[in-house]
Amino acid sequence: MPIREKNTERIAGLFILIGLLALGGLIFQFGRFDDKFQGNYELFVEFSDTAGIIQNSEVRLRGVKVGKVATEPELHMRENRGYVLMKMSLQSQVEIPKESTLRVSSSGFIGDKFIEITPAQTTTGEVYQPGQTIIGTSTGGLDAIANDAQDIIKDTREVMQEVTTSIDKLNASLDSITTATQNIDRTITRVNDDFLTKQNASELSAILTNFRAASAELSPTITTARETLTSIQKSTEQALSNVPDAVKSIDQAAAKASKTIDALQNKDGLLGTLTQDTEASSDAKDFIKNIKRYGILRYRDDKSPETTDPRNKFRGSRR
Repeated sequence: MPIREKNTERIAGLFILIGLLALGGLIFQFGRFDDKFQGNYELFVEFSDTAGIIQNSEVRLRGVKVGKVATEPELHMRENRGYVLMKMSLQSQVEIPKESTLRVSSSGFIGDKFIEITPAQTTTGEVYQPGQTIIGTSTGGLDAIANDAQDIIKDTREVMQEVTTSIDKLNASLDSITTATQNIDRTITRVNDDFLTKQNASELSAILTNFRAASAELSPTITTARETLTSIQKSTEQALSNVPDAVKSIDQAAAKASKTIDALQNKDGLLGTLTQDTEASSDAKDFIKNIKRYGILRYRDDKSPETTDPRNKFRGSRR
């Protein structure tokens, strides 16, 4: 075999070897086989949602990879509220202060999602121990901006819809006002054309003049009527002032009548005897009748003959 062909084969084999080594390095790097050769410990992190985090997503501390998400996120329930629990595998030499903040971030707009650990400015020196759970915060970075932008857009749309509805109502109100204004204009024009003409104005002036004249003529009558009403009022007041005396007199007359009626009803009295005793009443009537007939000096009873009458002494004949 010529020497030139041997050199060519050696060069080709060298390139293949270099390519295989590079491919092995890439597989080792991107296959995350380096984690298996390092000491790790596990921590749990709790988020309100996964925000795109999956198994093997990176965990970064100040931008440096210090671990990965070891399991798929799991949904759990607590007090009727859901949360996502993830297990992180961190390098053993990395310590997470308890004042640190864990949030989900991304590399650019469409980059991979990762868990970002941000230590606090001041710490107490306490760190999370293996197996403890950390409460993560909401999505930060560009994801937070995107979510806020979506919320703002949603709120803006609702506000725009309300504004559009208000504008439609305002337009309808303006149309109604315009229609009412047109009707008022037509009414005023009609009043001006039909009622406020010179002839109607002159007639209205004549009516007002006649009304004033009639009012002047009625003024004395009204005055007289007022005086009459005043006199009636005074007479009424005077008559009403005499009512108590009249009522008192009526009461006195009623009392006397009551006494008279009592006397008439009393059989022991004279009036009671005359009104209720038939014999006494008859004798009284006869007595009164005889007085009327014979008088007081010549009184006699009709049933007994008069013996003292001179006429009865003469029994002879007259010549």
